[in-house]
Amino acid sequence: MDDKILYRMKDIVNEMNLPRSTITDWLSDFHMYIPIHRNGSRKLYKRETIDVLRAIHEYRTMEIDKQEIMYRLKERFPIVLDDEDDREAVIKHLDHIHSTDQAHPDLMNFMRLQATTVRDLQKEQIKLNEVLEEQEKTIASLTNEQGDHTANLNILENRIKEMEDKHSREYQSLKTELETEKNKTWLQKLLGK
Repeated sequence: MDDKILYRMKDIVNEMNLPRSTITDWLSDFHMYIPIHRNGSRKLYKRETIDVLRAIHEYRTMEIDKQEIMYRLKERFPIVLDDEDDREAVIKHLDHIHSTDQAHPDLMNFMRLQATTVRDLQKEQIKLNEVLEEQEKTIASLTNEQGDHTANLNILENRIKEMEDKHSREYQSLKTELETEKNKTWLQKLLGK
């Protein structure tokens, strides 16, 4: 692309393919690296803005904190300010941030390690929650199946009981008939009474 091209906020959002709020936050937080062209009250951004925002996006993807991003941007891009006094103040501020980080490297490394550990624990917790939800669904499904099997067993038990009752009645009827036949005299048997 041509270096003379100026971008509107809408153009930057389309170019970066990121939410507008994220771009706005980065433009505000890292304003000292963002080259701006003013056209009356309208603010336009130079091509270098896209490069700075891509670098910020790269660092944020690596989960680098804001202070470290500022220091890294200082190494890659010039500070863009209108007033030279402001430029010196910003450089001193960035140097102070970096020297503070360097003065306590063990603490910074410990904090980064803790942040990574917490993030890993959160990811594990999310995975465990997903596994527990899946197990709950499986248990609910098995409970429903067991309920269906229990209902089927109850139906079978009722049918068996009905058949036993029917056979018992038929047996009693046949037994009574045989006893009656047995108690008849030979004359009654002959006559068929």
